[in-house]
Amino acid sequence: MAGRNVGIALVLIVALFLALGSIIAIRYMMGSDGEKQGEVSLYFGKSSGQKLNLQPNKMKEVVKMIRERHGINGSKVIVMFGTTTCPYCKAQDEMFTQQFKDLYKPLWVNVNETARATFMELVDAELQAGASPEVYGVPHTVVISGDQIKAIVIGLVREKSFWEDLLKD
Repeated sequence: MAGRNVGIALVLIVALFLALGSIIAIRYMMGSDGEKQGEVSLYFGKSSGQKLNLQPNKMKEVVKMIRERHGINGSKVIVMFGTTTCPYCKAQDEMFTQQFKDLYKPLWVNVNETARATFMELVDAELQAGASPEVYGVPHTVVISGDQIKAIVIGLVREKSFWEDLLKD
């Protein structure tokens, strides 16, 4: 009888360790603040439209593509996809150039084939992550920190504080 009780105790201890290991793994995958890794805020103007679940490997791949194709360095960057004929893109470009000159890179999709191809691949990744078709709009701004996309903003947002908040760690 004593041997049976020891066996049951061992099974319970193993089950407890497996349960704790699962909890730790889930917390790790969810990130330190409870938000899923790979979750990206998608804004339409200043309004948060939805959260995209861009898988971490896909996110890193997209960030790497943007950085390598367009020679973008720096830990934190603001990349705006726009057209030279769009008045909202021009206004956003002017604001970024004045307020975030060292962090900002414009990519004009109507005059640069590489920028257009990058934009289409970005939008495709966003659609695969659950974005609605409105993501085709410009200005289409991506806030990048390291190898992560912090936010995607579609439309004109002139408030400096909005962008500063998105750039915070």
